[in-house]
Amino acid sequence: MIELLSWRAIGRVLVTLLLVWIVIRTWLLWVLLFIAVIVAAAMLPAVRWTDRYRIPRIVTVVGIYLAGFFVLGLLGRFLAPALAEQFRQFARQLPDLLENAKRWAGKVAAWGERWDIPLPALPTDGLSLQGLGDVLVAGTLRLTADVIAAVVGFFLILIVAAYLVIDAERVGGHLLALLRPRTANASARSRRRS
Repeated sequence: MIELLSWRAIGRVLVTLLLVWIVIRTWLLWVLLFIAVIVAAAMLPAVRWTDRYRIPRIVTVVGIYLAGFFVLGLLGRFLAPALAEQFRQFARQLPDLLENAKRWAGKVAAWGERWDIPLPALPTDGLSLQGLGDVLVAGTLRLTADVIAAVVGFFLILIVAAYLVIDAERVGGHLLALLRPRTANASARSRRRS
């Protein structure tokens, strides 16, 4: 019996470790699901209010999304000129900022030499055109991939949140059905103890 129990314990630990590994590997999906649940919970009071007037839930969800896009578009309309001006100022100041960074890096290197601290060698002739092109292409590809992932994640959140709101009763019923056997078993055990 002790040997069987220890194998069960080992099996439980292995299954737990496997589940933790799966959660860590898929953490981004869990974060998206969590955000979708928060968005759905934020929409649910408005949906329940419109249920009283027999407005279909899909109409309410689409209305909420359209209102949200309208507000974001309005904010973008007012903020776009300011952001464009900030970008132009940044582009004008970029050469000075790079020069300051080179001076600062030189001071750090001189400080490291004075105290005999080995620091990586800084390129003195600057980046070559080929190296600069490689850095720019790699950065652009990474940025493009990140933007695509963010857009896909955003729409995934909207779709999952809409599904959770539209079928809230059915989803809640399924979740309660998963929990009922445990509560039923716990109450049966407590009755037996009494």
